[in-house]
Formats: sequence, C-alpha cells, structure tokens
Amino acid sequence: MSLADEVKVPIRHADRFFIGGQWVQPSSDATIKVIDSGTERLFFSVAEAQAADISRAVEAARQAFDAGPWPRLTHAERAGYLRAIGAELGGRSDDIGQIWPIYGLNASVFTNDVDRARQVAGQLRSGTVGHNAFRTDFSVSFGGFKQSGIGREGGREGLLPFLETKFVILEGRPAGYEDTTL
Repeated sequence: MSLADEVKVPIRHADRFFIGGQWVQPSSDATIKVIDSGTERLFFSVAEAQAADISRAVEAARQAFDAGPWPRLTHAERAGYLRAIGAELGGRSDDIGQIWPIYGLNASVFTNDVDRARQVAGQLRSGTVGHNAFRTDFSVSFGGFKQSGIGREGGREGLLPFLETKFVILEGRPAGYEDTTL
C-alpha cells in the first residue's frame, strides 16, 4: 500500500479549479504529482493550471473585484468575512493537517490574538511555530516532528540522546552542593 492510499487527502476536487464561484474543468488533463520527499512515493496529484486556466481565473477575479460587493464593503465588513474564513479553516484543521502528515519542521499562526496563537501552536505537530511570520532561531534547537527531526542537535535537547539520566535520592545535601529544587 502506498502513502497515497493510506492518507485521505482533503482536497475535494483535486481534478478541477475553483474559478468564478464554481468548480470548473481545467483546460488540459495535465497534473502535478506531489511526491513525498521522505519516501519518494506519490502522495497525491492535482490538476496543473495552464496559461488558459490562469487567464480565466485572473479575469474572474478582476470581474468579481470590479462588479462584486467587495470594493463597496467597509473595512469592518471585510474583516468579518476574513474572520469567518479563518474560523472555517480553524474548524478544518484536521483536514488541513492531512495534507502534510509526515513533516513538521516549521509552521506559522497568523492572528492578532496572542492567546489563540498559543493555543493553535500547541495543537500543531511542528518543531517551531512562528506568530504572524516565519520565525526561527538557529542558535536553539529547532528540529521538527515526524520526518523533519533534523536540527534538534542545536540546543540542550541535542545532548539528551547522549545522556543517561540517574536520580540519586539522599537524606541530606552533600558539602558543596546548592539546593537545585524548583
């Protein structure tokens, strides 16, 4: 069984494009094969946009912007729509997580709500999570989860595989030792 068979890909219409408010057939049968770099197996395929498809999408977007309701909305109304899109994406986090199930090096959370950013970051299987940007610091451990584990050797965590932890429980404190309890 290949990875493509094992993972439910949450792309409803991988063989079509959403243009002008509807799912439309591409201008050709060309596809893009998404290959898992860890196994070099096919993950899934999606329709490949050709120049005609891109022109059709740009034309539809221009028409929607010029003749649609968006340019006449207030900033607050636009913000309401964008928040609704964000809420819908948040509700589909399990589906979205299926798209890249074997990697987890770096992720980003975009929100002005710091508490929500921390909550979402805690749910992501990623070694580093940036808030409102791609963020990393190469002076600390930055390895990821799953098949993106390289990089943890950069910090304290990099030493842990070489250590054998031993707890010694004494009735008192030996001379020269400070109390290190937290």
